[in-house]
Amino acid sequence: MWLILDSLYLGDRRAASNLHLLIEHGITHILNCARELPNYFPSDFEYLALKLHDPDPDFIKVIKPACEFIDRGREEGNVLVHCAAAVSRSPSVILSYFCHLGYSLDKAWEFLDQIVLTSPDPIFLNQIISFFNCDY
Repeated sequence: MWLILDSLYLGDRRAASNLHLLIEHGITHILNCARELPNYFPSDFEYLALKLHDPDPDFIKVIKPACEFIDRGREEGNVLVHCAAAVSRSPSVILSYFCHLGYSLDKAWEFLDQIVLTSPDPIFLNQIISFFNCDY
């Protein structure tokens, strides 16, 4: 599990399924990007399940609710954004969130890449570009 911004973490299925780790990091909200993974502790955390495929042609439809969930979660506590391996889906949500905060996509990816190696699918990146009307 990697701290990306104050109160915002990126993780994989191991982080999302480790109750002790989640509690240790003060996680209160979990954004589950993966269609194939359950919400492991629904009575302990507030969840938003995006149920994304990798890649997913409908990613653009969940960008706004994902960013709103992260905003609210960061106000109330700490947020974990996860998918199966933290390589494509959840990093794409994090990149979207950076754009939501006003970062350009290339600056967002540069910042994220300094923390963890990711490889968002071009289908996700193109939808981020389209949603935020930005260049890459």
